[in-house]
Amino acid sequence: MPKVSEAHLTARRELIREAAAHCFIHSGYTNTSIDDVCREAGVSKGGFYVYFKSKEQLFAAVCHEHWVGGLAQLWDSLRTYPTVQARLEALGDNAFLRLGTNPDERLERARMTVAAWNEAAHSAETREMVAEGYSAWRQKVEALVREGHVTGEIDPAFDPAMLTLALAATFDGIQVLQVISGEALDVERFHETLIRLVERGFLARSS
Repeated sequence: MPKVSEAHLTARRELIREAAAHCFIHSGYTNTSIDDVCREAGVSKGGFYVYFKSKEQLFAAVCHEHWVGGLAQLWDSLRTYPTVQARLEALGDNAFLRLGTNPDERLERARMTVAAWNEAAHSAETREMVAEGYSAWRQKVEALVREGHVTGEIDPAFDPAMLTLALAATFDGIQVLQVISGEALDVERFHETLIRLVERGFLARSS
């Protein structure tokens, strides 16, 4: 029997992960079964278990990709922006874009995010992957804040770690509110308001 290449295994695993992401976003974690994922991916249940041992492990993989997917490429693209403020704004634009492009998608993504947090509270594997995603983003934002201290663009009175934590909590809060209210909130206006808070809050004001 010919040996299956590593590239083939990776591609099949990615196919299943993408199918699962689609199912989780549109049906939620609880209402998505392994059978649903198999149908969406076009694989047998036996084939599924070659790549993932459980729905929980699959969900952890989806969460990991959701948080850190494309982060390195995004960070490289930020190097073209001339100032720390411009890079922070571009990073914020990207983060809000990841929430979804229309109200229905935003609400489902918010539900998926909250489901990920719930799983992380009970599963060490999911918690590790979610924490890795948070850590990657927080390290990048902290680095920008520290650079802003050096360039004089960010008020040095703000601690980089605490400022980054406050921004993350604000961003996560809009997702929680969407799930609790059961409706997609006006993310565009929220984004605009947050930008004004940033501009009038911790960015250093020119004399």
